[in-house]
Order: sequence, then C-alpha cells, then structure tokens
Amino acid sequence: MSNPLNLEESALLAKMKRDLEETKQRLDQVESELEEEEEESLSHRIYSLIDQNAKIVNVNVFDETIEFDLSDDRMISIPMWWSWKLEQAEESSRQNYLISEDESRVVWPDLNEEISVTGILAGDPAPRPDEE
Repeated sequence: MSNPLNLEESALLAKMKRDLEETKQRLDQVESELEEEEEESLSHRIYSLIDQNAKIVNVNVFDETIEFDLSDDRMISIPMWWSWKLEQAEESSRQNYLISEDESRVVWPDLNEEISVTGILAGDPAPRPDEE
C-alpha cells in the first residue's frame, strides 16, 4: 500500500503539472511559428522561450560561484570562471551589482559586465578575450 501525498507534495505536483503543460503549449507554439518563419533559428526561439519564463529576483556572489534565485523558484549556481571579468575583479567590484529593471540580467557597472537569465539557463559562459 502506498503512502498518501501530504498537502505540500500534492500542491507541488499540481504546480509542476501546470508548468509542464504551459511549457508544452509554448513549445508547440514555437514549433508552429518555426514552420511559418524558417529564417529564424531554433536556438533563438529556445532562448526566447527561456527568457519568457524566468526572472532574476536575487543574487549572491561568492568566491567561487554566483547564485541566482529565479522567479520560478529555481536557484541556479554558476562557476565564477564563467565571467573572466568577475573572476579577475576585486571583491568590492564583484559585490557592486544591480538587477536590471526587467529582471532579465545582472549588471556589474564597475566592470562593464552583465549576465543574463538566458545565458545562465542556456549554460553560456562569456568568451575570454583570446577566444573571440
């Protein structure tokens, strides 16, 4: 005999099901649009889909990682080396950041650096100067 779900587990499963259904509907829509507009790349559409579903609500900068709390209840941690500017910066410059008004990116004004929610979710580290 299986154990019944408690209220919290049940609510979480219901939310996950709704989120999954919304994502499937959006993917179906993107697929339909792709068939209509073949000149736009699939990767651009995927990035667009990512951008629409998550906003940055909080940031924590540590010695080795940067943690982003997202509006969809995810916490994403990236290694500091993803941003060579941040990796090489002084601690005071690392801690001087702003979340953009639309919550789509974090900006470090002292370093002329920004990290977007799209880059975070797509796993897209900044290219180093010798790689460009």
